[in-house]
Amino acid sequence: MGQPIELTRLEHSASDLRGLAARTSEGGWVRRLLAIALLLDGHSREAAAVANGMTRQTLRDWVHRFNADGVTGLRSRTSPGRPPALNETRREELKIIVLEGPDPERHRVVRWPLRRDRRAMVGDGVRADHGQMAAPAWNDPAAAATLPSEEGSGGRSGF
Repeated sequence: MGQPIELTRLEHSASDLRGLAARTSEGGWVRRLLAIALLLDGHSREAAAVANGMTRQTLRDWVHRFNADGVTGLRSRTSPGRPPALNETRREELKIIVLEGPDPERHRVVRWPLRRDRRAMVGDGVRADHGQMAAPAWNDPAAAATLPSEEGSGGRSGF
C-alpha cells in the first residue's frame, strides 16, 4: 500500500475547521471539513473516512482538493450541465418564426403547433425537445400570448 497523501495546508487547525463546519449548513462540506479535522488531530485515514460516511479513496481525493484549494476546495462544485440545443441566434430565429406565424398557403396551417416548430428545427439537424421549444415563450410574455396550445391537447392550453 502506498504512502498517504500529506496535508500540506496547515493554515487552519482542526478546531478552526470544526468551527467552520458548525457555521455552515451544506452537509457535504461539513463532512469533508470534519474528516480533514480528524486527520489534523492524528486519526487514521480509514477512521476519518468512516466517521464521515466516505471511503478512504474518496477522502484521499478530498485531501488533494484541500491541498490545492484550501477549505473552499472542499465545497461541492456545480457541473455546467448539458449545453442548450439552440444557440442564441437559433433561438431568435425560432422566436421570429413563432411570432410571425405560418403562411397558410405555403405551410397549410393557420397556426404553429409546437410539434411543427420542432420538426422544422430538427430538419436543420438540431435536436430540441418540447421544453426547449417552449422556453423562449416562457421568457417573453408577448411571445407566450401568441403561442397556441399543443395539437391534440384536448382543449388544454399551453405547455
